[in-house]
Amino acid sequence: MREQEEAELSKSFDETYRDFEIKCRELFSSDALTGYKTIRDKLIAHNELREVDGTYTFFDIKVLNLKYGNERMLLEMTREIIDGLDSLVRNSFFAWDSFFEFQTADVCKFWAIETIE
Repeated sequence: MREQEEAELSKSFDETYRDFEIKCRELFSSDALTGYKTIRDKLIAHNELREVDGTYTFFDIKVLNLKYGNERMLLEMTREIIDGLDSLVRNSFFAWDSFFEFQTADVCKFWAIETIE
């Protein structure tokens, strides 16, 4: 009985680990993450100037083809990775729903609003 439980736990851990690895690879190879890193490197950490037709201009982020919502997708992917890591290390899961409820309440209180759209 104990050996069967250990085998099941081992299998579950291996599946969680494989899923964690896949999600990490997906995140690190995503165009959105690469694009936001480029923005960070060229506009936030440094102001990259380019000479175009004799005038200097900042890096144009339009070439990155980022769309509204890419940041949400990255956050969701990161959240899944954090959940996987939490499961692997502590064999537990973070209570995201409660976290967001408290955050929403704090934001509404700070801005004196009833809801966030």
